[in-house]
Amino acid sequence: MDKEIKIATLEVEFLDEHWDIFDGDFEQQSRVGAYVIIHRIVK
Repeated sequence: MDKEIKIATLEVEFLDEHWDIFDGDFEQQSRVGAYVIIHRIVK
């Protein structure tokens, strides 16, 4: 394989809760589940 491998170090936060909340608007739904917030890319 002649492909270059790239590595990044990330500062992240792992969460398992509501992604967004829509109070009182029944046409929109909140997404729920696991997700990651990337706070910073460290060189």
